Amino acid sequence: MAKKKEEKKYSGITTKELKNGETAIMVRFKYLGKTYPLKNFTKLFNCTTEKQAFDKLNQEVKKLLTAGKDPFNTQTKNLDYYFYERYDLMIKSKKWRKDTTARGYLQFYKKYITKPLGWKKLSKIKYTDLDDILKSISHTSATQHNQLKKILNPIYKEALRRGEVDTNPASLLERHKENKKEKISKRTMEDNLTMVRKLYKAIGEYKPKQTLKNELNSYLYLLLLTAHRYGELLKLTREDVYIDKNMIISPSEITKTREDYHFPIPEECLEYFKSVESGKLFPNLRYSSVADYFKKLVTLSGIEFFNGKTLTPHDTRSLMLHVMMRDCKIDSRLADFCLEHYQGEVISHYLDFTYEDKKMAFVDYWNIIKNND
Repeated sequence: MAKKKEEKKYSGITTKELKNGETAIMVRFKYLGKTYPLKNFTKLFNCTTEKQAFDKLNQEVKKLLTAGKDPFNTQTKNLDYYFYERYDLMIKSKKWRKDTTARGYLQFYKKYITKPLGWKKLSKIKYTDLDDILKSISHTSATQHNQLKKILNPIYKEALRRGEVDTNPASLLERHKENKKEKISKRTMEDNLTMVRKLYKAIGEYKPKQTLKNELNSYLYLLLLTAHRYGELLKLTREDVYIDKNMIISPSEITKTREDYHFPIPEECLEYFKSVESGKLFPNLRYSSVADYFKKLVTLSGIEFFNGKTLTPHDTRSLMLHVMMRDCKIDSRLADFCLEHYQGEVISHYLDFTYEDKKMAFVDYWNIIKNND
């Protein structure tokens, strides 16, 4: 008499080796008149044996189905949830600056992503959805195109690690080459020292409306003579200014590297700083207006440019670096130190410039601008 085929211990439950070499417990079953397709209980519920899958199915899954709940929908949170969760985390960890990086990502997300995709679960978003967004912003710059990948790729990478998705459609997006800022030497034939001297002279001739005169002129002097980032300077308070030490300390909360910046006060700014009792050092200046004020200053300076090109407030950093190194003969690493550039772990370990080194470098720079060299 032929032997009966041996019955499987756990009906509908099998162990399967996946293409990536991992082992998964797969379950197919029928319950309450409905046949459920093959489910990966290892991925869904971390079951590593058929016995665990059997118990999970009969002790929990079927009870949830009886109660009208879907035990297989492990991802109930949508893209909006994950974006804002990461947004808050990156700000709290200070990896994103709230007024620059975070603001840019948030604006892009709200404008282009939240309406078509924010309500969707990550597993339901396909590459074609992302491609549709790219098509809708085809008229914008490469920087804007790259924002989509920069925002979504980290979210999907984390979801992959958690086992919530199988694929990362954002990884398929191409990275577009972003145009680099044109060097100053390509915009004008005038040398850096001549331009800085012209700008310095123009500040003294700048005539804004009376309510802004001392404040704006002091700001422009501080911008040109210290070359610190213009957004950072706008955040300075009177409490950051130490008149008796002739020093400004930009607190780590407002600096790019999240470290305090120490730098001397130009004499052109002293009287105005003394007149400010407390609060913002430049309370009437706005971030959005600085570029316009600086543009007017450049026009007033008489610097000649090619084809209507110009300088931006950020160019003061390049101008100072070049003048310090080429005209003042200051060591390039010390000039970098004055700009608060990161020195690198190896260099910073062996090289330790002091505040006095920095102060002397600034004084040399100021003297050559004023023709006192």
